[in-house]
Amino acid sequence: MDRLKEFLINTDGAEFVTIEMIQDQVEIVLMESGHFQVMKHFIIYRNDRNKRREKAKEKIEKKIEQNTLKIKKTS
Repeated sequence: MDRLKEFLINTDGAEFVTIEMIQDQVEIVLMESGHFQVMKHFIIYRNDRNKRREKAKEKIEKKIEQNTLKIKKTS
């Protein structure tokens, strides 16, 4: 956890910190702590989420290309 805390402190003032950067550090902390099963499940979770995000992105890009994207106003 100190490594993750140090990472976050060192990135203070950075232009941006991505969720992927933080998740990479979480994986390292899990590995260094010997939590290999948790790390394995975390990696699988990240991979699954990335695939879903990519599919959603492709779906939106396809709608944009076909000029069928609709924007709904929500309150």
